[in-house]
Amino acid sequence: MKRILMIVALLVGMFGMSGCGTTVYRLESKCDAVTTDSLFKSISILLIQKNFSIKQLDANDGYLEASTFPEWSVWTGMTSSKIWTFQKINDKIVASAKTLMQSQNMFGATTGSSVYYYSDKCHEDWDWYWDIRYSLEEICGNKIVIIKTETN
Repeated sequence: MKRILMIVALLVGMFGMSGCGTTVYRLESKCDAVTTDSLFKSISILLIQKNFSIKQLDANDGYLEASTFPEWSVWTGMTSSKIWTFQKINDKIVASAKTLMQSQNMFGATTGSSVYYYSDKCHEDWDWYWDIRYSLEEICGNKIVIIKTETN
């Protein structure tokens, strides 16, 4: 009985520590060469070509969000969606690419989730990331800077 309790305590401790923080990557660039309308129109066209759906678009507030339809994975038992968000703040564009993974019970209620943010360290074959990233750099006419932050 003690051995079972030790194993359970160890597993709870391992899983509890593994979800402590998230590494967030933001892509930032100066982008004063184009209007927010023009920028978001160009990005939206490319996102749609990469099978993203535009979820929110407000050029006045400088915000654009797009995601893919959730896909079920037999291997993880979770659904995953890729999400791009863009914010135009004054003469700067801030973007992030992430995957949201969620597990659900048999009633459809979400029982767990995790988020993974992407940077230039992702696989070179992931054109959904690279095509958007390079296009953003091209549209703005400036290099992208990756900002890394840790959250709890």
